Amino acid sequence: MTDIRILDQFYIPVEERFERLTRLARSVPGIAVAAVSIVTPRRQRFKSVVGWNVTELPIELNLCRTTISEGGIVVVPDALRDKRFANHPLVDNSRGFRFYVGYP
Repeated sequence: MTDIRILDQFYIPVEERFERLTRLARSVPGIAVAAVSIVTPRRQRFKSVVGWNVTELPIELNLCRTTISEGGIVVVPDALRDKRFANHPLVDNSRGFRFYVGYP
């Protein structure tokens, strides 16, 4: 946990190896956004994100909390129908996240 707290204080640069992964994930039909991120106690910082213009999110907007708390892969086919995500501000009918996969 100390290492994560240290990372929270600094800019985390994008790396090409993560860029390749997110581009590959985004190439799947129906996938609009793909990201690799580091979650710290205060925020989610993106090592790579394709399809969304964001570099970090406050921890309150983090979709990854469920993945972290469950300790394994989380696949959510429709976030609007999943009680863990349905009321999240990033999930809505018009433009929000619907499909989610997370791995800690």
